[in-house]
Amino acid sequence: MEISRVRVRMKRMDENRARRMKTAAAFDDDIHRLARDARSSVDRFRRAMKIVNLADGVLTNLETLDLLRERTGEHGSAPTYPQPHDPFPTEMRCYDALSRTCAGGQVRENVRAFIEHIEAIELTPAEVLQLINLKPRERVVVHAVVASCERRLSEDEVDDLIHLCDQFL
Repeated sequence: MEISRVRVRMKRMDENRARRMKTAAAFDDDIHRLARDARSSVDRFRRAMKIVNLADGVLTNLETLDLLRERTGEHGSAPTYPQPHDPFPTEMRCYDALSRTCAGGQVRENVRAFIEHIEAIELTPAEVLQLINLKPRERVVVHAVVASCERRLSEDEVDDLIHLCDQFL
């Protein structure tokens, strides 16, 4: 009798092992199927995405905030592109952070006027962008933004930049 019990136990162990192996194989199949589906989804997404303008440039904080306002629907902003889903939490955090900066109180027309008024001062586009984003109120900030400021700008021009920032931004 003892031998028959051992044989029954061994048979059960073999059945359990076979069942576990089938389960593991099924799990592996599921993993491979999900990975294949994910790859095909990414491939479809890549085919659907098109670069509209490769060298379109950088955005000011105000332009980024306006884009996020469209995404959140604030102030009745109508989206300029299809909205497939609600804004992501990261978009909302960026929106909140940018709203607390000087960009939250800026207006596009004033930024355009600021750019027109500083055209006489020879600044790079990156320096203009930083002036718009930072709205400097002190000379030290202008010196940090404008490369070789001591050589390129006079003290009066630095003061004019600060005044224009206060006036338009």
